[in-house]
Amino acid sequence: MVKFSNPWSSSLIVQMLNSGTLIVGGLLLIVLGVRLIRRGEWRLPPEAESIGHEPRWSDAALSLLAFAIGGMVVAKAALYTLPHDQHDAAEKPGTHAWHTLAWQDYGAKLAGATVALLAWRAASRRAGWPRVAAATQVGLGALLAIALLPILTLINVGIIEALRWSFPERPNPSHDFLIALQHSAWGAAGVWQLAIAAVVVAPIAEELFFRGVVLGAARRTTGGDWPAIVVSAVAFGAVHSQNPDTIIPLILMGFALGWLRLRTGGVLGCIVAHAVINARSVALAVLAPELVTSA
Repeated sequence: MVKFSNPWSSSLIVQMLNSGTLIVGGLLLIVLGVRLIRRGEWRLPPEAESIGHEPRWSDAALSLLAFAIGGMVVAKAALYTLPHDQHDAAEKPGTHAWHTLAWQDYGAKLAGATVALLAWRAASRRAGWPRVAAATQVGLGALLAIALLPILTLINVGIIEALRWSFPERPNPSHDFLIALQHSAWGAAGVWQLAIAAVVVAPIAEELFFRGVVLGAARRTTGGDWPAIVVSAVAFGAVHSQNPDTIIPLILMGFALGWLRLRTGGVLGCIVAHAVINARSVALAVLAPELVTSA
């Protein structure tokens, strides 16, 4: 486990708040589960002609191209700003060079998100979506995120402990994000950079892409809601394969967000839910890193 030299790392208040959040999330999960099952609200709206108006795989391909081009352009531009002797340091999380090249991630995700947003808006207008008001989507997204936290935490801890038991010689997984927070050469500015990336940029870009164009294209291809949800969820987990211990929790998260997207007809709630989950991870990594068991 990565150890952080942070005066708040042993804060009892932070640990209590985290425990309280997980307890509230567990209770909320039970309440929402009972409500959805008893009223049949877990079912998705009938599949209508809107399937034919979903984004196409070509939209997903354009988004990926924007991700790739945006990443390469920004990376090259950032790399040229660094002295030649710092190029190797760019691979070490938390260094000045690494933070400078982190704008590659920003540029790629924002470029891809722009293309995904255009595809999503065009498809949603043709299909008459969204079906649920923006304020309602925001509220549902926040509630779903809180309800998911205890499940995601439990699964993540279980996977890590199972790996430690099965492979005792295997080193603990090290996440670049957490290492950069620990050893950031930019200090507070580096923390803010990573926080903005995790809580703002990533949720917008990834939800527009995975719950927008990928789920939509899969729904249009398969003609079904649940297969499309599964495709987008598995793709979401697969792109985070650099951290194997998080793949299963992320697939579960993607499944829940895919359901929310089709239940509400929009991606705003998915963005909010993603942001809330990431915000909790960032807060723990900064204030109580000993609770970040995946580090």
